[in-house]
Amino acid sequence: MIRIGLIGINTKEKDYLGLYLGKVLSMEHKVVLISRQQSIMSGLEDYEYNETFRIVSHIPDAIKADYLIVDALEFDRECHDCLFFITGPKESEVSDNEPIFNKGILEKDCVIYHNIFVDSKINGKYLSNRLKIDPKKINVLERPINEWDLIMEMENDYDQSIGMRHMSRDYQKLIYKMLQHSTGAKDKAIKKWLKKAKRSK
Repeated sequence: MIRIGLIGINTKEKDYLGLYLGKVLSMEHKVVLISRQQSIMSGLEDYEYNETFRIVSHIPDAIKADYLIVDALEFDRECHDCLFFITGPKESEVSDNEPIFNKGILEKDCVIYHNIFVDSKINGKYLSNRLKIDPKKINVLERPINEWDLIMEMENDYDQSIGMRHMSRDYQKLIYKMLQHSTGAKDKAIKKWLKKAKRSK
């Protein structure tokens, strides 16, 4: 089983990233998704989304899954095979995440910078300088803001679903890179999972 950690302060965008990542992986694998952010998960907790995708509020004692995605505030590096440290475009988010990041993100992990605002001073360069990121050790993945992604989240909130039909190409590219990094899967396989996930309701 591969354990994937989504680390950082709890935000709606971080929760949805975990849900989308879990849904794509579930197209071929069994997945358990754990989230600490209950406001979004309230209608989905302990819900059998499909035969290979289970969303739970806590990690069960006996886990039978190919992937375990843990959405958490902080982390124990030894308990994860892959970590994604997730922050956003607001200075408050970066400030709140900075002490978490400084506790020990190690080599070969990723930092994801969510929803880049074109005219914002809080950009990828600022993030790299603020967190003192060594690009030779840590990959920084970025996702520009897109109104279709925001609309998709609102539709999912209303329907209590995990639809991906209107996902932007930038968001798909981000998930694609995350899957490459965490699973080592081949390009064709990842593209196949993404297409199936977008068609799935």
